[in-house]
Amino acid sequence: IAIKMQTKEKGIARDIINEAHSGYDTIVLGRRGLSGIKEFVLGSISQKVLHSARDMSVIVVD
Repeated sequence: IAIKMQTKEKGIARDIINEAHSGYDTIVLGRRGLSGIKEFVLGSISQKVLHSARDMSVIVVD
């Protein structure tokens, strides 16, 4: 598994999706971040990625 860290450019969810389009077919991310703000079902980043990544698999881990 390759791991890459980079600085935020356009927004976390958009950056994740843009990076995924550069040669990946699956996105794996956590359900909640470390912000301390709880979302109803998923974290806001997870929700944005799920709704925006239409042409690839997204796995959300609890």
